[in-house]
Amino acid sequence: PEDVRRRLVSASIDLAAESGPHAVTVEAVARRAGVSKGGFQHHFPTRRALLDAVFDEIWGQFQGQIESYIQRDDDPTGRITRAYVHTNEDAATEEMRRLSRASLALLMSDADMRRAWAERTARLVPDESADPDARMRLLICRLASDGLWLADLLGLHDLSGELRAELMRRLDDMTRRT
Repeated sequence: PEDVRRRLVSASIDLAAESGPHAVTVEAVARRAGVSKGGFQHHFPTRRALLDAVFDEIWGQFQGQIESYIQRDDDPTGRITRAYVHTNEDAATEEMRRLSRASLALLMSDADMRRAWAERTARLVPDESADPDARMRLLICRLASDGLWLADLLGLHDLSGELRAELMRRLDDMTRRT
């Protein structure tokens, strides 16, 4: 049963990433996952229940990446923001790009998901410094990271590897200053 549930969630993420949230229908998800409609409804009695599971999967992956970066970072100054920036940069990997595309599509179309994402992000990335200048610098890093993530997903900028590496180096440096 857990395998079927995972296949349904994965199929939903694929459909949302490829065609947007309108493509995430009971019929389309069941077909993509190779499950009957009855099997679908056994795991998810409503489309909302499915979308909530998709949200939880995407958030769990995002949060797991951030926590992984935090655990490997010995410098406490700006560590959480640095983990956030590097996790957003990971959206360049194929799996994270798939999750990012699905999350963008779902967040843009669902106010409840936007609120939930904003609340969880606010708890995950708190103000890390009592110094107002440091807080502002960390906020600039997070917002720049969000902008780069969005630009990558939409194909807005064709950054050379060298320019991208320099941008990431500067953002990383900004998180380390007190």
